[in-house]
Order: sequence, then C-alpha cells, then structure tokens
Amino acid sequence: MDKTTAINNAVQTARKHGFNPPEALNAEVGNLANPKYRVAVVGKYQVGKSTLINHVFLKDNPILLEGDGLCTTSVTTEVEYGQTPRLEVYNWTDSTKSEEVLDTTTDNPTKENLKSATVGEDRVALADKVSKVKVFTPNEA
Repeated sequence: MDKTTAINNAVQTARKHGFNPPEALNAEVGNLANPKYRVAVVGKYQVGKSTLINHVFLKDNPILLEGDGLCTTSVTTEVEYGQTPRLEVYNWTDSTKSEEVLDTTTDNPTKENLKSATVGEDRVALADKVSKVKVFTPNEA
C-alpha cells in the first residue's frame, strides 16, 4: 500500500468515528496524489539562469529572454505545467506588498509578451508594481 492510500484510509477511518480532519490535511492528501516540485534558480545577473530554464523546461517554446550583457528578467518568474501556453502577470495590490492580484492573462505568449511584463527601464519601479509572472507550458521535462 502506498503512502497516499494509507493516509486516505486513515482519514476515512477518522471520519467514520466522527472526527472531521482539518481542511489543511485534506489539501495535503490531494498534494500527495498530485505532487508539485519547486525548484529555485537563483544567481547573479547574466550567469545563465534563463538559458538553463529555457533548455531544461521550455524546450519546445523557449520564451524566457536570454540577455546579451543586459538584465532581462527583473521580476520573479514561475514556470508551471499547463495544457496550453499561457502567461499570467500578478501585481501588488498596495505598497505593503502583502497581497497580489492577477492583472493580465495572455494565451500563447511570445517573448515580447514576457518582456513587456518583466523588463523595464526602472527595475525598482517594476518590482514595486509586479509581484510575479507565471509561465504555463505544456512541456514535460
């Protein structure tokens, strides 16, 4: 019996005896069935982070900008599996940067779509406005 089945059985047994597990436990059981792996790629400017992501995760549709001596991706960029290519841009709701809201969605994004969301003359102002961008891709690495 695998871990997911064992945990599901334990949750069902608890429910039979009148105990309702917290929602957080139910969410974690769901995560076991469909795990997500998070990999952070961090480093100084111009060391090849975007190139690495393009070659490993975005083979068929490399849309992260690769710089030629200039910083090209100045906000947090998340790459996630999606059935169709999509770009989502999230902005901070206020100056406290405690909440973010989906601002725009672009289906079948191009490098120019990503560039308009992640590159700006004033990188500090851009980082104050844009909390992150999410790139969804059907590529399975």
